[in-house]
Amino acid sequence: MSTNVLERMFPGSIETEHCYLLDCPFCDESLSLQIYAADVWRCVSCNRTGDLEALKKAYDAEYIVAVMDQMDKTRPPEGLIVVSEYVKPDEGKSASTGFNPIDRMLGGLMPGMLTVMTGKRGEGKSTFACQMALNLINEGKRVCFYSGELNATTFQSWIVNQAAGPRFVDEYIDRFGETRYRVDAWAKAHILTWLGDRLILYDNGVIKSSERNSIIERFTLANRFYGCEMFFVDNLMTARIPIDKERDYYRAQSNFVRDLTAFAIANNAHVIMIAHPRKNTGDDLNDAIAGTGDITNLASNVMAIIKKEDTDWDSEIEITKNRQYGTLGTIRFAFDRKTRRYKLLAGTQTEKYGWEDEI
Repeated sequence: MSTNVLERMFPGSIETEHCYLLDCPFCDESLSLQIYAADVWRCVSCNRTGDLEALKKAYDAEYIVAVMDQMDKTRPPEGLIVVSEYVKPDEGKSASTGFNPIDRMLGGLMPGMLTVMTGKRGEGKSTFACQMALNLINEGKRVCFYSGELNATTFQSWIVNQAAGPRFVDEYIDRFGETRYRVDAWAKAHILTWLGDRLILYDNGVIKSSERNSIIERFTLANRFYGCEMFFVDNLMTARIPIDKERDYYRAQSNFVRDLTAFAIANNAHVIMIAHPRKNTGDDLNDAIAGTGDITNLASNVMAIIKKEDTDWDSEIEITKNRQYGTLGTIRFAFDRKTRRYKLLAGTQTEKYGWEDEI
């Protein structure tokens, strides 16, 4: 196991976790082998790494077990904090949505938080979420995306189309006489190279008894293995959450959102979740989100996408909850069907993605 993989699987453990020093049985260097609280080890001299089982084979197994017992005794009890010794963890910088007016309201997307995105069916929630994901990747973030409606082929096509931009999207007429758009093959190859392993898609073909648990489990692996820190759930209604009785449906959704919030906090990540509004609701968009009130109570931010007609703009993004700063407001967008991109009527946004700088 390389040091790079070790750091991905146990972020921060190399520098921050409590460790126990031993002589290395592989290079015989004195006090160079470090055992960490995550039950992994590394020798700073020969740079070997491994898990506890591998170390037991090289050392006396009973001795290693005794070392781990001693480590357990010297660790402070979980759940108890000595206030005078507490040091606030480095939460890192917030991530930019790529739309400056939204970032100015929210202060960006803060680590350890949940953002709920809502809007009626067909209002453009998935399209806006995909564009935001590209903006985050362009800023250097790694993204994991769950799509309950799009298979891998369609999802890749959408993302590539948005990343290409107007210069590399060709218009054509299909055999039915309809105008369609496709990305130049040369550009597509460069876009996929640029994306690399920075965009991970949850395989919605994987069916388990509880997709709620499966999504959290896959997100955890994406965080540890690929270093993903931004997560999208599109959408709450399509996640296969098992329920025993129909009346438990909304309670199960609420529990899933609690799990996502706990995941964001535990992994210093940010989760963007799409949720549909209920039918026949009043003017309060937060209250209109399908499910129980827990969903918006748990969220740090809530934004609603509203398609407009008979106006000079196509859509509005209304910030209806902003726990960090409290600033609320509406931002207007035009929509370019050719590139599938939302364009601000006023303000700056990500216009060009990094792959174009590499060609």
